[in-house]
Amino acid sequence: MGDVMSAKPTMTPLEALHALVLELFSAAEFRSWLRLGPYDSETLAELPGDSAPFAEVVEKMLGVFQRRGRINASFFERMKTGRPLKHAAIEGVEALWLPRLPVPVADSRHTSDRAGATGTSSPRNPYWVGGTMEAGHATYVRRVCDQQLSDAVERVAFIAVEGSSQVGKSSVVRQIGRELGARRRFCHVDIDTLRRDHAQHFMDEFFERIGDRLKRPVRRWTDLVDGVAAPLVLVLDEFGHLSPELATLVVPALIGLDRDNPRRIQVVACLPVEPPGFVAFLRARGVTADKYCDCWHSIHVQLFGDAEVEHLVAHLPDGAAGVARAELRTLLAFSGGSPVAVQRVCSRLFNEACKGASSDELRAIIQKREAYR
Repeated sequence: MGDVMSAKPTMTPLEALHALVLELFSAAEFRSWLRLGPYDSETLAELPGDSAPFAEVVEKMLGVFQRRGRINASFFERMKTGRPLKHAAIEGVEALWLPRLPVPVADSRHTSDRAGATGTSSPRNPYWVGGTMEAGHATYVRRVCDQQLSDAVERVAFIAVEGSSQVGKSSVVRQIGRELGARRRFCHVDIDTLRRDHAQHFMDEFFERIGDRLKRPVRRWTDLVDGVAAPLVLVLDEFGHLSPELATLVVPALIGLDRDNPRRIQVVACLPVEPPGFVAFLRARGVTADKYCDCWHSIHVQLFGDAEVEHLVAHLPDGAAGVARAELRTLLAFSGGSPVAVQRVCSRLFNEACKGASSDELRAIIQKREAYR
């Protein structure tokens, strides 16, 4: 999560929500979202003035909402309604605020591997069940593509991160950004949160969003590199939502910016393209000149295999982990190797194991397709 990569290994729920708001809204959009919401005048009176930095506005208002108990299911439902394409990311943060785990283990029919007989509180569920995973999360699974992306960021300016939907493209980029953050500054912009029906409106929002992330004014392309100490890695998520009009505007401008300012900017475009791949996508969007197509280095994010699933199973309580390993073929077949599907079924197994589910009950979960959704 987050706009620019954090060096912190984990995020608190408040930090994760702060990063999500910065990712979903511009400063003006967030103010409008608050004013159109079901919030009383006393709450809105806490809103800082227009000159306050966006990150400080978010921090102040989330603190107000938390104190008044307004970060609830309705709060997240409004977010999902306003940003339907970011439903999974919002649910991932919502799960941190609205945990569904039972706190005391009251069922005496079974004993949990870690809590059961002692009557102590259930351990925290470690799984990430929706949206882009925060960098450094305990259940992040490294794949071949992680090293490929790390190497590519060190040597090329334009990178396309490809893969099927919900395969973890954005999570991979954020993880590598955390690892390389000391030498580069990563800035994330979700294309699907910007207005795309008018080129000028898109560019205005695009520059405003980057300025919010970098905490300085950005009004034109050269502002991305002027006065920047470390190279900027501009991550464009949901790149596939660019229309032909916008693609022919954005891609040549970025490549020209790199030509005029070598080694000052890099671009990572994330999109769910399948063969024939990213270059074919660009050409279909009207970006046909070889100089704009041939400079992209493509990295494919793979689905999970045995080793990746084992990494997640290892976080289950011992008894549940044994059941999952015995049903590995079923787990892989029903999940299709989708990282989020594996996280979800493991999350359900973890919850039920903490409530004292038997091996047969856990096995039944693995054998139900709805457990992966």
